Amino acid sequence: MQPSTTALRWMWIWITVAVLVVLVVIGFLFGIARALEAIDAALAEANTAVAGAGSDTKPLPAHIQDINSNLTQIDTALKPIPGQATTIRGELSSIRGSLQRVDGSLISTSSSLIDTSGSLVDTSNSLVDTEGSLVDTSGKLVDTSATLDRTSGSLVDTSGSLVDTSGTLRNVDAGLVSIK
Repeated sequence: MQPSTTALRWMWIWITVAVLVVLVVIGFLFGIARALEAIDAALAEANTAVAGAGSDTKPLPAHIQDINSNLTQIDTALKPIPGQATTIRGELSSIRGSLQRVDGSLISTSSSLIDTSGSLVDTSNSLVDTEGSLVDTSGKLVDTSATLDRTSGSLVDTSGSLVDTSGTLRNVDAGLVSIK
């Protein structure tokens, strides 16, 4: 008995599908095998690293105990902070009072400084006027000095003439005394 062509076709379709499924499964198995080899190599490296850590490792309860001990010390250090904050608040209030007094003093000084500023402007104007007067006086003194220099030469000449006149008058006086 010979199978019908339809049954034969279905048989070949099922065989082809089965072969394809087997090939896909084999491909996935090769991929999984490679991934497992990579994991095995990484585990070997991790095993070496963990074995090298040896005495440097500490169990988790020991770490927790160290943390709790440190937290206890921190808690002890932080307990006085609220009292210190109260003291700081009091000191800051004292500083605020001092600053308010200084502010009042500065406000009263401000009007005095404004008056002083006005006086300094007046003084500055007076000094400018005085400077002008001094410049005029300086010019006049220079002119007077030049005049005195010219007069000095004239006085030297007059002095010489007076000496001559004095000598002449002595002679005349001596002559008058002898006439008498």
